[in-house]
This record gives sequence, structure tokens and C-alpha cells, in this order.
Amino acid sequence: MANGSYKTPDAMEMAVKAAAKASSQDTNQALLDYYHDRFLSRIFSEDDPRFILKGGRGMLARLVDVRRTRDTDIFYSGDDIGEAVDELVRLGGKDLDDFLTYRLESLEVIVEEQGYRSGRRLRFTPVLGGTKEIRPHVVIDLVVDPAVVVSPDVVNPVNSLVVKGIDTPCYLVFPVANAVADKVVATMLPCPNGSRSSRVKDLVDLVRYVLSEELAGDYLRGAVCSEFRLRGAAIPDAFSIPDAWRKELLKGYRKLAKEARLPKECLDVEYARDVVARCLDPALSGDCVGCVWSPERLRWE
Repeated sequence: MANGSYKTPDAMEMAVKAAAKASSQDTNQALLDYYHDRFLSRIFSEDDPRFILKGGRGMLARLVDVRRTRDTDIFYSGDDIGEAVDELVRLGGKDLDDFLTYRLESLEVIVEEQGYRSGRRLRFTPVLGGTKEIRPHVVIDLVVDPAVVVSPDVVNPVNSLVVKGIDTPCYLVFPVANAVADKVVATMLPCPNGSRSSRVKDLVDLVRYVLSEELAGDYLRGAVCSEFRLRGAAIPDAFSIPDAWRKELLKGYRKLAKEARLPKECLDVEYARDVVARCLDPALSGDCVGCVWSPERLRWE
């Protein structure tokens, strides 16, 4: 393993720390994200459209002002989860001239909160120069679902730390409409045990999408309908949030909303719900078909 800009792993590490300190991000968070991004660079350094980035780190690839996330969600469109795990382990050991390898430490079965998809949680240790272990671990939540067919967006990650001599490929990211639909059903439908979602982060993410992204009504309507059908649920008439988000979980929502730098008025959970509903109520009813969502004017046109 070698790099034309750095002779030793220590020199590389010093350059990464200097870049993190010079960035506009929190230094510790920038360093944490760097080691996740280098794993993603391994995944997307090869032409394999079966791996698609989802979740909070997918938002981080697109947008600057979003909440931070600890884990990395990867969607795999193949039908063999063992094959997907083996491929991630192989990619973790790939040489990208950054003095890093990723060693698998643990593997466990996970079941999504909505209960209809299962997957694996892989915990990797970044190893610098073959000997120095970096903490914390890089955690990959891998979900396999061959029934879901999407055309991923090719995204140049806007939040990746810029380090001289280190190249970052574009990522394949879950389309915004599908990400929105996924969060809508997670918010509105009960969990397998009958409880309502406690994931206030989904409302934070929905607000950010609605305020930032142009959406095609036909595509969003199709994505929403597909997600509800996958759960065997009827499509509701209007967007709603669990009552607990207005009460005992309100403090947690406001903390994440501040972290994501949402507009001050969106710290009011009812205002935030109303903003999202402007976009999603027509998507649930079908009235958005043939229209385009304007994040600037907050309306379908």
C-alpha cells in the first residue's frame, strides 16, 4: 500500500486531522465521517449497482445542513445476503492508497423496525498502516430486498473531507422520492409489536427533504404507494405523526432539528408536520401527479 502524497501512515493521519480541523465541520465529527466515507469509497470504487447508500449518510452525501449519523445504511438489491456480506468484507480489505483496511469484528442479524425486511449489522475496525486500530468502529446496516427496484442517483458527496491525494468516487444513493416514502410509512404505520415509531429523526429528515429537494409528483406518488403496499397497508388520506412526538419525545425532536439547522420555526413540531404535509398530503391522495414540488415556494406546481 502506497500513496504518492504521503510516505507513511502517520503522515497520512496527520493530513487527515489537519483537514478535519480546517473544515467547517466539528473536528471530531469530520474525523468520524472520514473513516465511514473511506469505507463507502471502497464500495463505490467498483461498478456494482447492487449496493446503494440509504438513510442519514445518504442525506449527508446530498445536503450540507442535515443531522449527523453514527451508522451507515446500505441497501443491496441482490437476493443472497451471504453474498452481500462476503462482498463487503472483501471491499473492506481493498487497497485505495490511503493506508487503510477494514477488519470485520462482528456480524449480527437485524430486523427493521417496520418488520418486513431483515438484514445484517456488520461492525468493522478501521486499521491504519496494518497495525493502528481506529475507534469508533464503522457500523454497516445491510438490508437485502430483491423485491425493491430503484434507479439510484449518482451523487458527488458534498460532506466528504477533502484531503490532498485522496480521491472519493461518486456514491450511488437511494432516490429522494423513495427515501421520503420509506420515512413516511415508518412514521405513520405501527411497529410489529403495535407501538408507534419513536424515530423523531424521520420528521427532521422529511422537513429537510421538503425544504431542499425538487420532487416529481408521479415518482413520489408511485414510491409512496409501493411502500404502503409492501406492508399490506391502506394508503392514508393525510400525513400524521405519533402523539408521543408532541409530548415525551418533543425534546429529542428539537435537539435533532437544531443539529440539522432547520429553520427556527420548524422547532415547533406542529409547524414541521404542516410543512411536510403540504408536500405529502397530495402525494397520499394522488393530487400531485403531473406536478413538481417546489422547495422554494413549498407547493406543487
